[in-house]
Amino acid sequence: MDHVIDITICVDNDAFGVTYDDQAQEVCRILRKLADRLEANSQYLDPCYGSFPTLKDINGNRIGSFRPTVLPLS
Repeated sequence: MDHVIDITICVDNDAFGVTYDDQAQEVCRILRKLADRLEANSQYLDPCYGSFPTLKDINGNRIGSFRPTVLPLS
């Protein structure tokens, strides 16, 4: 079985600014926060855990998701 982590981030709101540099800064902030949460609770990497972090922008808006999955055997 192959474990996969899907991370989806929508960059279509004001928190991501207008330039790619602005977007990169906010995406990096979000990923750093996710990394901190994973270090604090490694169970988030278990696809059966049942509760996964919601990704939020600097303004607190839900902008993405984190989801570990297991690919079916081929």
